[in-house]
Amino acid sequence: MLYKFFKILLITTQLFYHVGAIGTSFLTVPMYPRELALGGLNPSIMGDPSLYHGNPALIVDYPSASTVFFGYNVWLADTKGMSLLVTNPAFGGTLGIGLRQISLSNLELRTTTPTDDYLSLFSASGTTLEGTWGKKLNRAYLGASLRWIRIESYIHSSTGFSADFGFGWSFLKNKITTGAAILNVGKMSPFKNEVPELPTSIIAGITVKTHPLFGLSSKKYDTYTSIVGEYSKAHGWVVRMSGELFYNPVRFTLGTKLSNEVMGVGIGLGINWRRFQLSYGLEISSHQIDIPHLFQFGITLP
Repeated sequence: MLYKFFKILLITTQLFYHVGAIGTSFLTVPMYPRELALGGLNPSIMGDPSLYHGNPALIVDYPSASTVFFGYNVWLADTKGMSLLVTNPAFGGTLGIGLRQISLSNLELRTTTPTDDYLSLFSASGTTLEGTWGKKLNRAYLGASLRWIRIESYIHSSTGFSADFGFGWSFLKNKITTGAAILNVGKMSPFKNEVPELPTSIIAGITVKTHPLFGLSSKKYDTYTSIVGEYSKAHGWVVRMSGELFYNPVRFTLGTKLSNEVMGVGIGLGINWRRFQLSYGLEISSHQIDIPHLFQFGITLP
């Protein structure tokens, strides 16, 4: 019981009071399994719109199709979340409408005087509603996102808006892709007596189709390696390295995350069957609080 209390206390601090930012840290939490397995955000893997949180240009679905992604998130210390993304060809590119929420329930309200009983139970949550648009121009990908944000804890709340801007570029017939983005630029309204800071960051990465570099060629499988660097005021430098094996219709992902605060290893599995996609991911981190599990179901509409 005491262990669970300290877990909840720590994760509440991370999600809702981290580095002076009340609540906005939930924007950095991975919401899809492949994103988690890659070590977090990735700005340079094209062809999967569900990775758009790392770079809005990744929303581009080529060839264009209407797709629905639903994700379920069992995060740290009983924190749970859900996400929904719908993409559709629009305005000469790809338009995505996304909804995500992460919440922590059954928090106990107590006085500063130690007592056996709590005064009441309450919850804390973060919610976003966002629109993203991207377009492919020959070898270049461009994209932008605009999101509405709301955070709530007990009787207090804050709302605001943020935007992402990003681009990508492919080389050698898509054997090498690069991408860069600036994420979460915006402003929040006051939360109690403070104005929450958004976790603004700059991110860049490169993804390489690996096996042709070693003289290997196969129609049965593909292998990719990614290296990503991200900088933010809150977390400093974060370096992510990952590798993926595609053996149709299965995808295996292994990624690492290195930062001043935490180190983690992510593992993911994805299966594509006709119009359907099913993915699962988990992460083991040095904080040893818990192991998050993410599930995703996707369908390409006729």
